[in-house]
Amino acid sequence: EVLLMQNQNLLFTIPESAAALRISRSTIYRLISSGDIETITVRGLQRIRPIALQRFVEKQERSQRERVVNFA
Repeated sequence: EVLLMQNQNLLFTIPESAAALRISRSTIYRLISSGDIETITVRGLQRIRPIALQRFVEKQERSQRERVVNFA
């Protein structure tokens, strides 16, 4: 929701997605390859929906919370 509210773009490029998450382009490509971030292809170009980035962030948050609970 936060990404959607801050940016009205329907699709992000790989560099825009990396910048939005404050990570490198190579990390974005690894996350895409692993299936952690979903992409769509538009005329042969990979694009990422803002909701896909939001889902990734939320999944990371859940995972970190679970690690803290399981550690305790």
